[in-house]
Amino acid sequence: MKVIIAGRKALGDGSTPTHVGDGEERVSFAEVIKRSTVIFIAVPLAPSTRNLLSTAEFEAMSPHAVLV
Repeated sequence: MKVIIAGRKALGDGSTPTHVGDGEERVSFAEVIKRSTVIFIAVPLAPSTRNLLSTAEFEAMSPHAVLV
């Protein structure tokens, strides 16, 4: 299994990670949406996370993607 990781969308895509382990790859938020089969999003409920995913992100997802 390949793990890809994105930084916060609001902070810009492709931010530099403090640590990326073996088998992990840091990519942009948009790239995660395009490439992932399973997308797990863990964010606090806050004004800054409202509408984190819009129609554009859902359209970019694989039709078989699972959002958790």
